[in-house]
Amino acid sequence: MIKAFLTLMLLSGQLSEIVTALPATDGRDLGIMVMGSIVGKDHQKNVALIKIFTTGKVQAVKNGFMLKNQFIVTEITAEYIQIQDTRNKKAIIIYQEKYATAFAIKKKRPKVKPKEAASIDYKEEGFQRSKEAITMTNKFRQSLLNDLPSILMQATATPIFNDGNLQGFKLHQIDANSIFDKAGFQNGDEIVAINGGSFKNIPQSIKTLNSLKKENEVEIEIIRGGTFITKTVKVK
Repeated sequence: MIKAFLTLMLLSGQLSEIVTALPATDGRDLGIMVMGSIVGKDHQKNVALIKIFTTGKVQAVKNGFMLKNQFIVTEITAEYIQIQDTRNKKAIIIYQEKYATAFAIKKKRPKVKPKEAASIDYKEEGFQRSKEAITMTNKFRQSLLNDLPSILMQATATPIFNDGNLQGFKLHQIDANSIFDKAGFQNGDEIVAINGGSFKNIPQSIKTLNSLKKENEVEIEIIRGGTFITKTVKVK
């Protein structure tokens, strides 16, 4: 179970109410313009055409691309891109100019609390979650490890970098009723530390994950909407 959770981290629609709760701009104040985008069913393969004002350079970018050595692209849609400022960890929406009017109208609507991706409590044979505390039997953990290839298809994750340094991993596309959903993970969760140790680089992260293979107690630190959350996993 533990390794199944953590191994994963290494590996056009309408504007939503939740998106409009984020700071939004046409990008001029940041020196960035979204000129267009190519979107498909697989959101991780979406591409945006970006222009940097200071250099006049136009380039195609995907999720995880670093703009101006400060902003990481975290989402690309038909109308906008979402970026994260590595200096303060805040998310920002940059919309295409042709959608400015529609976006302004939607911003006047009240903020809506994001729907929880999982119930507060969950229980099945060999597995139980009470809020952020997860317990399972060794048999249940082993069944997950034996089906690891399928487990890894139940969600996606993208690395988070700050000045070129690995800071953690952000979860996306969590399948309903998957082990991630049952464990209470939500889309957008940023996993930033395990057992008190932060991520430094990919090789170190792999080493950390391998060392957890037989651990019976693990703490996973998460940032969700700017709030720190600690999940505990215990194998009995």
